[in-house]
Order: sequence, then structure tokens, then C-alpha cells
Amino acid sequence: MSPDKITALGLTSFRATLGRLLDALEAVDELVEFTGTHVLALDDRERVIDSIIQRRGVEVSEEKRSAALQAAANFFDDLETGLDIPGRVRIELAQGTEAPRTRAPDEDPDFGEKFQITFQAAMDRMLETLDANGIKDRMAMDIVTAYSATQVRKPRAGILYSSLLVTTVGACEVFLGDTMRAFLRARPEALNNSEAKFSFAEVARFESMQAFRDYSINRQVDAVLRQGSFEDWMKWFDEKLRIKYDDITSRGIDVREVFQRRHIHVHNDGRVSELYLLKVPDLEDPPALGEYLEITPSYLTSAIDHLRDFAVVLVVTIGRKLYKRSAEERTMINDLAIASIYDHLKAGKYHCVVELFDKLHDGLEKEGDRLLAQINQWIARSRLGDTKVADEVRQWDTTTLDGRFKLAKMALLDDRRAAANLAGELIERREITRNDYREWPLLQKVREEFPEPPTDTH
Repeated sequence: MSPDKITALGLTSFRATLGRLLDALEAVDELVEFTGTHVLALDDRERVIDSIIQRRGVEVSEEKRSAALQAAANFFDDLETGLDIPGRVRIELAQGTEAPRTRAPDEDPDFGEKFQITFQAAMDRMLETLDANGIKDRMAMDIVTAYSATQVRKPRAGILYSSLLVTTVGACEVFLGDTMRAFLRARPEALNNSEAKFSFAEVARFESMQAFRDYSINRQVDAVLRQGSFEDWMKWFDEKLRIKYDDITSRGIDVREVFQRRHIHVHNDGRVSELYLLKVPDLEDPPALGEYLEITPSYLTSAIDHLRDFAVVLVVTIGRKLYKRSAEERTMINDLAIASIYDHLKAGKYHCVVELFDKLHDGLEKEGDRLLAQINQWIARSRLGDTKVADEVRQWDTTTLDGRFKLAKMALLDDRRAAANLAGELIERREITRNDYREWPLLQKVREEFPEPPTDTH
């Protein structure tokens, strides 16, 4: 199919592919936000201890439970302080006995004797407290053992967030594969460069050339995804579309690191491997080999932002290259760029607004689109504390522009009364709506002083 015959159907395919990824990323984002208020309970020490005690069939009153927990905490504090090994003492029940044992450093030849003395003193103090609260014998050791288990128990929150990272990157891989397929369907001539060979029997089993073409596309894309790395996938877009990775994101290091961190969490229990260090050599503060890289809610949120922006810019850039001869499709693809910037602004993701503006602004053809994007970028930068914004806005000449842009300049310069008065005039002239006044992020500070705009300024 020649470039002039590409229709909106192809663009719809790209947008649908992006939409599926954005839905998946939004779902993970919501899960992170939701679990943030609940997941800490999974690793709450008292809840874990209660669970372990319950499984052992031990019942204690609330008063005894509190006393026991405090006695156990004091016991381990005494041991760790006396032995100078913070967080490394764990007591277990030996098989068939009630004698405690511990794993401790073996490089100190006097450690054994030191441990016995420190342990006995700490144990005596704890048992005395437990006995005073009517907790004796096996029940006392059950509680101590349960408390000890929480010190080495694998955090459940970490397992959850690691799984969500795997899901996030997996969705991005699916997106990249679907985007490759959408491009090859829009430009099937790009398959001509393929060195793949087919037997007559393979070709003959297809009922149509389109079915064979779809098979060829899927085969090529699957091979790229299966045999290549993230760097190879980006090279594919460069070879097919002349799209450089650095043109897609200014967070190139961070995006690659997300893929590599997912890899070590799948294949190396989250610990830094030599391959990880090889793939991300330009990290500002590289971790040590074997170091565990935790997945925190903030890391996940940041990863989602980077991947979302990377995907949006990739689709818009592809659309601009493929549909540059169609005014309708160019408008659609630039509307996607404008909407993405505005969505980030409403969500308070100001660093994402700046990123998308930097990568997409130059391709906006309509003056109104460029101005809207610039205004949103100014808002984001000012919310991030950029002191240069005010000078840039003052130099912006709005003399010949319509009222919305004059309003924007007043709001950006924090002239709240003038902005509220002008907003009232624009509402009366039906150039903006009252709903615009109530919802535009641009007018957030104006609304703080003037919740409703004056509608009669004469």
C-alpha cells in the first residue's frame, strides 16, 4: 500500500494499541495507590506474630499479648545491643526440645561465650516479665519464636510490587509488538527487506495473500521480540522508521533500567547481576553486584510514568511519519499529543507534562495547539518551582490573541483578580464555560481566591 493510500484505519490501530497499554498502566497505578493503604498491614509485625501464634494454637488475652510482645522486643534489643549485630539474631526451637539456637558470626572466636552470657541475661529478664504476666513455658517460647520469625520473614509487600513490575513491563512488551505489527500492516513493503524464506508448502496452506502477509508479519515480530533485547527492539524502529531512541525519551536510562530491573526480579530474585550492570552502564549511582533492588510504590509509579510517556511519544512520532500527507490524520495524531499533555496536567504529573512537551511540541502544526501546549508546560514548570516561567510569560505577546490566552497570561502571572474578572466576561460572551472556570488547572490559584467568577464586571 502506498503512503498516500494509508487510511485512518491504520491510525486507529496504533491508537488502539496505545490505549490497551495505557489501560494496563492505569490499572497497575490504581493497584499501587489502593494497596498503599493496605499492604503495609501484610508486614505489620504484630499482625504477623498474631497470625503465627494463632496457627500454633496458642490463645492469650490482649493484656498478656501486649506484655509478651514488649518482653520479646526488649529481649531482641538486649541481644542485638550486647552482641553488636543489629537485626541478625533469630531464635528457633530446636527439633524435639525447647532449647533456643541462633545463627551468628563465626569469625569471632569468642562469640560463643559472649553469646551465652548475653543470651542468658536477656532471657532471664524476658522470662521474669512473662512470668509476671502469667505466660510460662512453651507459650513463652512460642511468642519469642514468632517474634523472631518476623525479623527474617520475606516482606509480602515486596513480592506484590515485584509482581506488579513484571506485569507493567510485560504490558509494555506487548505494546511494542503490537506497534510493530501495526506498522508492518500499514507499510507491508517493509517486509521486503526480510530475509525470511518460506517453503512452497508453507505458502500453499494460506487461502489468501493477506493471510500469508499476516503470518509473515507475526513471524517477523515474534522473532524480534523473542530473540532480541530492549536495545534490539529500539534498533528495529530506527531501521524501519528512522526513529532514534533518544528522540523518543529524555529518560532513556530510566526506561532501560525498568526493563532490566524486571529481568533480575524474574530471573535473579531481584539481585543485581552482571548482565544488569552491563545493560545499564550509565547509571549515576550503580548498585553493587548481588545487591537486592527493592520495588517500592514510588519506583513503580515512576516506572509507569516513564513507560507511558515513552509509548505516547513513540505512537505520535510514528503517526507523524506515516500520515504526514493526510491533514485529517495529522490532526488526529496531534490531538492525541495535546490530550496526553493535558491529562498529565490534570493528574498533577508535572514532570510528565514537561517531558511530553519537549518531545512533541515541535510537531504541532496549528498555532492554537502550540499555544495550549506551551501554556500547560508553563503551568507544570511553575508548579515544579521553575522561577524562569514568569519572565517567559511576561514576554509573551497576547495582544492579537483571543480572550482565553489573555486569561492564561493573567493566571500564569498570578494576577488573580484580573483573571477572575476576565473569566467572568468570557463566560458572559460564551467564549468559555463556567465549567471551564471550575475545572481548568490553569485557574487553580484564581479559584482559591475567587471560587466563582464575577459575571457582571461593568
